[in-house]
Amino acid sequence: MKLGDIGFIYSGRKDGVHRQGIGLKMDKEAAKSWLGWEDFNNRILFAHFTNKMCRVPIIVTYQPVQPTNGNSSDSDEFYLQLQKQIDSVQRKNVMFLLGDFDTRVDRIEG
Repeated sequence: MKLGDIGFIYSGRKDGVHRQGIGLKMDKEAAKSWLGWEDFNNRILFAHFTNKMCRVPIIVTYQPVQPTNGNSSDSDEFYLQLQKQIDSVQRKNVMFLLGDFDTRVDRIEG
């Protein structure tokens, strides 16, 4: 997606509703070094950039807070997927991991 001189990558719902997803905004200079991206789910986006010395993978993510009911299966699955993406990065490359690791995504009724 292009917003003037700003590029935007969005990973999330496939029905055109831009909710429940993750995004990465980049300026014109960053867009020149952008190679592509992969979306694994609505919580992990993997963007590939390059510079003169190496490839620069950027993983952008958000992790909801641990549930109060003690059921951590979603959280456990998220961290397994995230670790898989981190492990896929070649050690010679510089990697950036950006995110919010305690996002609250539910509504508080009251």
